[in-house]
Amino acid sequence: MRLRCLLRGQGLPRWGNLRRVSPFSENFGAERGTPVDRPYIEAFFATHADSITGDVLEIQAPGYTHRFGREVRAAHAVDINPRFLPTYCCDLASAETVIPDDHYDCFLLPQTLQHLRDVDQALRNILRVVKPGGVILASAAGLMPLIPDGHDYWRCSTQGWRELVGRAWA
Repeated sequence: MRLRCLLRGQGLPRWGNLRRVSPFSENFGAERGTPVDRPYIEAFFATHADSITGDVLEIQAPGYTHRFGREVRAAHAVDINPRFLPTYCCDLASAETVIPDDHYDCFLLPQTLQHLRDVDQALRNILRVVKPGGVILASAAGLMPLIPDGHDYWRCSTQGWRELVGRAWA
């Protein structure tokens, strides 16, 4: 850790001062290595790699599709921000006229659900765009904010997510 911090021009964290009110990193620790949630997300996608196949839709950019997908015919992206050059630029809650029905075999939503303001409508649209028998692989942050320029609307327990998802995906 010391060598990595020095090579990257970062100071060593002072773990002993618990009065600190500012984070060690404004970039989720990426400048000091891999952010803590990424190995878990990558293990999740690796475990379910057989489901990442056919026509795949992913949030923001199809990076996980390319890394973990098998026999992918098409890798598309959806995001509300045009700077990521997604296939579909829209809010998932109002994607009815943008993303076609029953089109995707798999939808990857890593660390996304907590950012959806109208989570009920977004979940209905997520299900709408996946073919019957298709797969939705999703995760949500539980401990920390993920993006500095966006809102976090939901911090649910497992039971809370089951309740929200159950309303839209009977």
